[in-house]
Amino acid sequence: MHTGQARGTLLSLKPLARLNRAEVISQAQKQGLETGTARHGVAAYRLTYRTITPDGRPTTASGLLALPTGSGSRPLPPVVHTHGTLAYRGYAPSMADGPDRAVSVLYASAGRAAVAPDYLGLGTGPGRHPVHGRPVLRLGLPRHAPGSTHSRTGTRRHSRPHGVPHRLLPGRTGGHGAGP
Repeated sequence: MHTGQARGTLLSLKPLARLNRAEVISQAQKQGLETGTARHGVAAYRLTYRTITPDGRPTTASGLLALPTGSGSRPLPPVVHTHGTLAYRGYAPSMADGPDRAVSVLYASAGRAAVAPDYLGLGTGPGRHPVHGRPVLRLGLPRHAPGSTHSRTGTRRHSRPHGVPHRLLPGRTGGHGAGP
């Protein structure tokens, strides 16, 4: 497979926000989050990357990447925030200033490289989320798992210059398959 077509290939990186520490704290408090770990400002981006559908067809997906600002050139420990299933694509972390973005921004403010995949059919990805209008239970990986895995691959490619150790981006998505 051509490298530009591979799963996890980063297609675009769009700056979304640059927040100072006070703005991070304010955003987190509006969502009812504790802010004791906020130490840095944060730069937030929307990633668009290649992935596959549950049926193995090529598609694209989006997600949020949040990185601390002013943290120097030290390696950043990564964290993947896998949010619950959303009813509307516009609520996805890379689209809305809601609780899922606030959680990821707070992780970044604590000195981590945070990524929050929007999941298939949410954010800027085409089509519908695989659980919308379908039975939720399925043996094997959750239907959003390819998007989560490939968002980490796309993040690795952008994060290497920021000192994010790619070998620490394993993770597994949570069990939030209870959708509408």
